[in-house]
Amino acid sequence: MLEQERQEIDEIDQQLVALLVRRLATSERIANAKLANNMPLLDQQREQLVYQRVAAQTPVDKQPYLKTLFTDIMLVSKQYQAKLMKAWQDDHDATDK
Repeated sequence: MLEQERQEIDEIDQQLVALLVRRLATSERIANAKLANNMPLLDQQREQLVYQRVAAQTPVDKQPYLKTLFTDIMLVSKQYQAKLMKAWQDDHDATDK
């Protein structure tokens, strides 16, 4: 009985991992564009749009939980972008010397 639900969770997790890896790859391209165009890492207006879109697609009773998940997902994306942008900037600065 419970085994079937756990198997379903495992399948969903597998799909989520693939999607999150894809999201990080896209975040890398965004970080590159931000650095190339001298844009800030943080875009609060964009984040609010993401939260609004998630809320619109989520049943009301699950909205706080999905907002928490997306807050964490976006935090990880920003951390990844910051790391990449710093490394690229450090490489650029070392090349200039």
